[in-house]
Amino acid sequence: MSKEAKLVIDFGNSQTRFAVMFKGKENQTAYFHVSNSFVELPEGYTVPEAYRDDPETQFIQLGGSTYAHGSIVESEFSKSSLRPSTLTKKFNSITTDLALELALVLGIRRIAEYAGQTSNEEGLADELEWKIFALLPPNDIAIGRDKMRERYKNMQSVSYIKPDADGSFENSTPIVFKTDITAVNVIPEGYAAFFGAMFKTPGVFNDGVDKDTVESLTLIVDIGSGTTDCCIVNNAQLVSSSQDTINIGGRHVVNEVSRMLRADNIELADRVVEGIVNTGVYTISPKRSIDYTDMVNAARAEVARKINAGITRYLESSDFSPTQIAGILPVGGGSVRLEGSGLRPLSEFVCDEIQRNATFSDVVPTPVGISPRDLNVIGAAEIAGAR
Repeated sequence: MSKEAKLVIDFGNSQTRFAVMFKGKENQTAYFHVSNSFVELPEGYTVPEAYRDDPETQFIQLGGSTYAHGSIVESEFSKSSLRPSTLTKKFNSITTDLALELALVLGIRRIAEYAGQTSNEEGLADELEWKIFALLPPNDIAIGRDKMRERYKNMQSVSYIKPDADGSFENSTPIVFKTDITAVNVIPEGYAAFFGAMFKTPGVFNDGVDKDTVESLTLIVDIGSGTTDCCIVNNAQLVSSSQDTINIGGRHVVNEVSRMLRADNIELADRVVEGIVNTGVYTISPKRSIDYTDMVNAARAEVARKINAGITRYLESSDFSPTQIAGILPVGGGSVRLEGSGLRPLSEFVCDEIQRNATFSDVVPTPVGISPRDLNVIGAAEIAGAR
């Protein structure tokens, strides 16, 4: 008898977030955060000893090649890894295919743990029927939905491999998991986050209905690394014509800080600048650091102005006036606050700019204990659970 499993997956630029849902004796849902960096290993590559039995390192096979993921990528291939790019749509990207394969492998392993079949993972995989719920940016839904459905419904298996004791793959046999994918659903990012916020806020969809929140017009602003996605939800329904993508995101803050540093004759590697943007501090040594909080906040304010220019154009082309907006829901990595620092998240600057025109709007708070980064996958899991 087949067993139903669901994979809900959010393909981010820096991380993939996914949920594995399984109906066994009890309904089980497990959430994962994994890096979105992979590397294609050269033929004859020998895996260093530190990574041969490392649980944080995986080796996925796709199209006749072996790809590494996890600790080994950042340590050994940091400058040559495969990462998502805003120049390639997610539904056409090899990193999306690799992320999906990795999620299925890790999902099958987790279900085997639930079912007490860790010694029979391949047999268990044969019994599973998968429903995939994939998130895409709003602007990509129309063209990406059918492409994703066609590609993934035809996927028959995923495989991973472990290196030999000497670190080679010459005598290793791939472990193949059958994947019977019966349905592929594509959900707009942002709309899923709205459901995540509503389902996880007490008194909205559970202990009563907060009609003022649900029935009002809400602007969702999903600030990612390379883009900012916008959509409008009215009376809990997505306004399809309101979906748009602005090609500016959190990565542009790094670029702006780099420009400011160069103006002061300071040249730093991108990774170092990313650390400054994330913490507000440049740590030179354990006892010596420079506080760049004001610079990072100024850079975020400048990038927010550019994002807001796109949002203004977007609203002007829609059927809605800014004064109709009752709520603004900021989500994504650009909405994460670093506790204990003087840094303001990019979303606060963006919301400040929006509220100059949307004078009657309030910012919808993120549910307590949940990261704004996770609202999309959490909301999509709620949608998947109802299907």
